[in-house]
Amino acid sequence: MVVYLNGRFIEDKDAKVSIMDRGFLYGDGVFETLRAYKGFIFKLESHIERLFKGIIYLDIKKIEITYDTLKKILYKLLVINNLNFSDAYIRITITRGIGEGRILSKGYFKPTILIVTTPYKKPPEKFYKNGVKLTIAKRCNWRLSEDADIKYISFLNNILAKMEAEDDSYECIMLNKEGFLTEGTVSNLFFVKNGVIYTPSRDTGILDGITRQTIIDIAKREGIKVLEGYFRIEELIKAEEVFITNTLIEVMPVSRIGEIWFNLGKMSKQLRELYIKEIEKEKDCYGILI
Repeated sequence: MVVYLNGRFIEDKDAKVSIMDRGFLYGDGVFETLRAYKGFIFKLESHIERLFKGIIYLDIKKIEITYDTLKKILYKLLVINNLNFSDAYIRITITRGIGEGRILSKGYFKPTILIVTTPYKKPPEKFYKNGVKLTIAKRCNWRLSEDADIKYISFLNNILAKMEAEDDSYECIMLNKEGFLTEGTVSNLFFVKNGVIYTPSRDTGILDGITRQTIIDIAKREGIKVLEGYFRIEELIKAEEVFITNTLIEVMPVSRIGEIWFNLGKMSKQLRELYIKEIEKEKDCYGILI
């Protein structure tokens, strides 16, 4: 598999990053996960916009790559890896670069840019048909509302929360320090009552997911009421339906949380179908750049 690393397209086995890279030493960087549908990268502009917003927020300087160049690299990688006619997973990682081993080093840094594309492995169809199980984590989500748009490469808190999940749980839902629902370790949370969709506000400390916002926009366009706010576990377990979203799984229904079972599929199925139509509509609008 060929990857892009600091201006070069090279085999993954030959790709090397310095042990002094601040991404390795401190988790000092940002990333984006994207999905390509048979050669078309969905919500590409939104993902790149969020990536550059994170770069600016972290004050990573000397980025020698532009928006347009990055798009061309992504599509070229799909072609090189023969992924232009199949579904693919894309990950962009950017770190501050090589430092001096000190946290507050103000020396010159040349950022590390790594892009990986691999075949997309779809979750089993039974998950969409039968739903998945969630667990509520004891660990808090410490994300602040002011950095809700930033995808840091440091994922330790999410990993530790995921470790709390039972073996058969697909995801683990985190609370914030005030006890309000936030998000899953790699997903956003939605629940439904009386035809209204509820989802935690970005002010609770969630990552404001691009798929999350797409689903909210689709629902509102269809006349479905969406309320973003502060919700507790007690409200979640009284829901009629629960589902989670992210770029890779799209819209995934939840069958139960612990021993609490939920109705399956009506709202999540409708929104997933509309989400697929949104992909086709955007593809028709922008075309495929390969």
